Amino acid sequence: MSFKDESWRFICEHIPCSLEDSLPLRAAAYWYHWNAEAERRADLTFRVENMTCALREICEMLGIEADTSALDRVPTDVNTRRYGRGFHLAEEAIERLRLEPVPWLRAKLASDRPTDRPPPVGWNEIRMLDPVLCDRMLAMAAGYGYEP
Repeated sequence: MSFKDESWRFICEHIPCSLEDSLPLRAAAYWYHWNAEAERRADLTFRVENMTCALREICEMLGIEADTSALDRVPTDVNTRRYGRGFHLAEEAIERLRLEPVPWLRAKLASDRPTDRPPPVGWNEIRMLDPVLCDRMLAMAAGYGYEP
């Protein structure tokens, strides 16, 4: 729900939602339809929390040996925006420059958290906005192995 207007315009061009829809409804529609489209295009899907197993499967598909030691440096909460935009920009720059991140920088950037986050939206709120979409989302989340 924290996307800027430019991102929402792009999203609404590619999935069934409208800029006139409420922000929670747009966010719910985005999550469901974007994941459904990703599933249609993907040869393999996995939970980021299960990256170790997924990496082995990916490497097996490619016919190469899996080296899971690199995963020790990959956070499994990278998509949660827990650390904020500044952290992700710095982290990307460090990675592209092939630098080893220093712990104090990681800690400092981790404190760069957005303060204007929208309030969380739960299943009850989504159900009130669109019961059919809510049921589809619950089924998709369960298929991914998440318990609502």
